[in-house]
Amino acid sequence: MSSGCAASSAVQQVELRLNDTKLPIAVRHPDYERLHADYADWYDEQAALLGGGAAFETSNLGDRTNLTARLFPYPSYARLKDVSVFLSTAAWFDDAFDDASSEVLSSYVAVARQEQAPDATAELRLWDNCMTQAREALPVRLWGRVADGIADWLGCIAQPPEEKKFGDLEEYLSWRRPDLAFGCWAALVEHSVGGNLSRLTGTDELERFHTACFEFAALVNDLVSYRKELLEGDEVNAIAVLRRGGADLQEAVDMVCERINRAESAFWDLGRDLRARWPGAEDVPAFLEAWKYNLGGYLSWCLHSPRYHGEGYYWDGSLPTRMALPVTT
Repeated sequence: MSSGCAASSAVQQVELRLNDTKLPIAVRHPDYERLHADYADWYDEQAALLGGGAAFETSNLGDRTNLTARLFPYPSYARLKDVSVFLSTAAWFDDAFDDASSEVLSSYVAVARQEQAPDATAELRLWDNCMTQAREALPVRLWGRVADGIADWLGCIAQPPEEKKFGDLEEYLSWRRPDLAFGCWAALVEHSVGGNLSRLTGTDELERFHTACFEFAALVNDLVSYRKELLEGDEVNAIAVLRRGGADLQEAVDMVCERINRAESAFWDLGRDLRARWPGAEDVPAFLEAWKYNLGGYLSWCLHSPRYHGEGYYWDGSLPTRMALPVTT
């Protein structure tokens, strides 16, 4: 893996000991171009209605819709578009929220829950329009999970840096799950299937399966984003946590890769358990297929997104075996 994020005169190479994946990593929704055009039109319409300005930066729209089209390569176009408006807009806010105060973040939670009207800022009204569209598209039972996930996610962002010095990997992962807005993520996967999986909700089998999905996604992201975060001085990452705990760089990377390998193995094993538990339920296999493509799509997006690798980066479609990292003091 190489990066166009920034030049560094000194680099160190680490081995990436990832097992060959069985997840599909070369699939994107066939209507991606239409999705990109429709979302760009929706975003332009919002900019025109709300006054435009710096809030409506569009330079990474393609990357955001590419993420959606890889996470959800097979739903109907209507469901894909529902998810894209929510995810693509939330992805922009994820960066915009970096410097937001806890009071500002609380107002976004209140607007999502319809407990507060949006104020005069274009950003909050954009957020409200996005939340309204998602609320109308999702069943009530799923929207409740999405709203809870939003509150958890923004609560993590609001925490001061001194509260993000985690003692070990397990403590970090307990925090990372809401930080990744995994509750929203799981609800959107269920929405993409179109069935009603409420009978699985709350079961130990589903919780273990979701934990495997979460750990795979979170640790793939931490592994791939570590170079970018090193350059930015961001220490909220599984590798950084392990290094603070005494591991050297290669040892920390090895531990993360091993946990990714274990999470994928658990994904397949626990998926088989869910099929066996509900053998006559047609939507369970569809749900498992959706997660298979979702995790494969997320892996592929992480491996080639300009967010982590810079513009113009070429990914050959294979799993990387080495990673070059800047030497930091």
